[in-house]
Amino acid sequence: MNITDNLRCTDAQRHAILHDRGPAMVIAGPGSGKTFVITHRISHLINDLGVSPDKILVITFTKAAAKEMQQRAALLLQGKSQPHFGTFHSVFYNILRQSGMGGLSILSEKDRRRIFLHLMEKFEIQTPDPVEFIQRLSGDISCFKVRHALDKEFMPGAVDVEIFPEIIRTYECELKLMGKMDFDDMIIKTHRLLVRRSDLKKRWSARFEYIMIDEFQDIDPLQFACIKLLLGNEKNLFAVGDDDQSIYSFRGAQPSIMLGFEEEFESCEKIILNSNFRSEKNIIRHSLTLIGNNKDRFKKSVSGVKEGSGEVSAKLFENVAEEALFISGYRRTHEGSMAVLSRTQKRADAIVHILSKEGHRVITNDRKGSLFDHFAVNDIMAYLQLTAGDMSRKNLLMIMNKPYRYISREDITKGEVIDSQVLLTESKGKLSHPYIEKLFKDLEVLEHMRPFAAITYILRVMGYEEYLDEYIKERDMDPQSVDRVKEELLNLAAGYETIEEFLERGRTKAQGRVHDHERDISGSHEGDFGAKNGSCDNEKAEREQDAIRVMTMHASKGLEFDTVFITDAIGGNIPHKGAVSEDDIQEERRLMYVAMTRAKKTLFICTLRRDGYKKAVPSVFISQVGFNSFKKQ
Repeated sequence: MNITDNLRCTDAQRHAILHDRGPAMVIAGPGSGKTFVITHRISHLINDLGVSPDKILVITFTKAAAKEMQQRAALLLQGKSQPHFGTFHSVFYNILRQSGMGGLSILSEKDRRRIFLHLMEKFEIQTPDPVEFIQRLSGDISCFKVRHALDKEFMPGAVDVEIFPEIIRTYECELKLMGKMDFDDMIIKTHRLLVRRSDLKKRWSARFEYIMIDEFQDIDPLQFACIKLLLGNEKNLFAVGDDDQSIYSFRGAQPSIMLGFEEEFESCEKIILNSNFRSEKNIIRHSLTLIGNNKDRFKKSVSGVKEGSGEVSAKLFENVAEEALFISGYRRTHEGSMAVLSRTQKRADAIVHILSKEGHRVITNDRKGSLFDHFAVNDIMAYLQLTAGDMSRKNLLMIMNKPYRYISREDITKGEVIDSQVLLTESKGKLSHPYIEKLFKDLEVLEHMRPFAAITYILRVMGYEEYLDEYIKERDMDPQSVDRVKEELLNLAAGYETIEEFLERGRTKAQGRVHDHERDISGSHEGDFGAKNGSCDNEKAEREQDAIRVMTMHASKGLEFDTVFITDAIGGNIPHKGAVSEDDIQEERRLMYVAMTRAKKTLFICTLRRDGYKKAVPSVFISQVGFNSFKKQ
């Protein structure tokens, strides 16, 4: 008798759970029960086959996933010792530490961000979105280090190839001066150790007879190289993942590793979990229709287990405000868990405001910085503050020559507050006088406008947009990213009645923001390959069924909700403007697929007629989902 004799599971799940020796690849689509399979296979190995828990290593990509799996395995093992659970980073950290490499000090996110800000200053890198740029440059450095360790070439995308080598040298010098290593160094050192020290390779491959990896589609080449070095002669690797959910290429993940698994391990067993326990049938059908447009994937036939048909619809809205009000109205009349998914966190800002204003409890994952960090937004907010009566010297200095008005710092009287009449009187006869006069007249005009109209006036009538175009051209910035910021600001402003109310929103964001990159993660290594006896702390927010969760598509991975709204499904947003190559488009399509498959019962794909003051076009993915017309709200 074994664990599956009285277990309610599908044939494919049973097949995977009972897999014993040799390599196996389990293709586990959304809602297919991959955690169920992994934990029950652990139980089968220990309870039925008598494998020692110390011989089993289970690797995940996040601490939260490791803890959840650990908790569920504990219930099945009923007090018996557990196998080793850990993230790639904690596993490699402990391999290094237990192999005699002391003094390992991992770079914290706080110090890492300081290094990147120093790099931007040293190399005079101007960017309209420092948070996004740091993420891209960090990804470039990480990919370079991984590929360099494997003697492979790499072409950066965040900066010119001519300065990239010097950036790498400066980054590595900073690490050395701080006595730190980053996560890539940790993986590189582990790989080097296992390649050069055959005795240690033999020791570690004997230590772990069975290796199981969750979310295998997210693995990068160097991580995979380390895993292969850890495998024993029987190559007992149990890889669970879904090539259709590979959405982290910017972190170095390569779906081709999973797609090439059968070539890498010729004797491997391939198991497809083809039952979806999460979504109702129409959601499954439309999501498969979309992802079927990707060429580089395993073809799968997935059936739904739930009896309901599920509702999927594409809706057209005039603008973001109308879109948000529809979501608000739907929340008032429908129960169950609900999520609003956006391509970027900044695009969600306007929806968050309107939903909050309508009295809904909104939970966000906004820890990556704010729209109000952007230099152009700071300029526009300075204009609005002057309009609202905040005649501080700081505000006037910020915008006095944006566009150029021939105003010098000497023209601005000393003191914290500026008297407009004194300034006009003292500037008489100077070249700047008519410009100063017009500036104050424009500020008077702005006083009577709503925020959306006021920002449009600043951009188009007062000349700030023309100044901005010249500014980014001179500094070789990406004009599209600046356009996105303007659109996001206008979308946000559309939900406000008064300039004072909008300014208060900006002050609240600036004061209350919590940056995830300020959290020191140097203490994230949980002892011996992760805590072996812990419990999973369920996020309180996920228990609050009456709240609306607002998050990015990336952040939604692994979650599920009764109702999902995919917002702003317009060209340039999803697929993103930066997606140029076929590989890029395929990843954007996978991201859309991930977002769609978070829905259990109801899915709304929302598109817009206008984005800010620009005309918007529906995302090409909407027709690929199967909709050629829209329900106008």
